[in-house]
Amino acid sequence: MDFYVRRDPESQKEVAFAVSGDYLLLATRADIMAGALQLMSGSQDRTIEAEQWWSQSAASAGPAGDLRMVMDLEKIVPSPYFRTYWVQQTLQT
Repeated sequence: MDFYVRRDPESQKEVAFAVSGDYLLLATRADIMAGALQLMSGSQDRTIEAEQWWSQSAASAGPAGDLRMVMDLEKIVPSPYFRTYWVQQTLQT
């Protein structure tokens, strides 16, 4: 599966994008994107559907076709990228 990474040379911040089936994925590092794509492909012993945070989000989602953003908050809240909202700031400029 292909994905695209952009790194700002000045700040060293990185963003990765991919499309897998009906999903558009966004990550703040290439290794995170690669891991998410591996989980979604089912090529490892576990799949994303087996992750508790994913299954809880999917169970509470509305009908198919709605745009959703699903995040594992326990893992991303401690990240300085999440706390500074650099992705949102970048998109607004």
